[in-house]
Amino acid sequence: MTSLVFRIRKQYFEAIVSGEKTVEYRPHTDFWEKRIKGKKDLTTAVFICGKQVHRRKITQIQLVRTPDWFSAQGQKDVSTAYCYAIYLGSEVTKK
Repeated sequence: MTSLVFRIRKQYFEAIVSGEKTVEYRPHTDFWEKRIKGKKDLTTAVFICGKQVHRRKITQIQLVRTPDWFSAQGQKDVSTAYCYAIYLGSEVTKK
């Protein structure tokens, strides 16, 4: 199991845990390119908010044009023309 780790704000963490948020976006930068393209078989997204940790299956990763419907904070966070869309599946429980 290969994991991709995200540190996220509480409101997004809660939306992912509830299943409301099913796609996580990251800018198309060298930093994320190395983490996404440099690993084979990315299967799990690990979300960290403070001391809370939540895991979801990664069902697909695509390079897409950055959506224009992002909030002001989203536009600030993903300030590139293209971004990675990481599609999330079911919750993963750690054994």
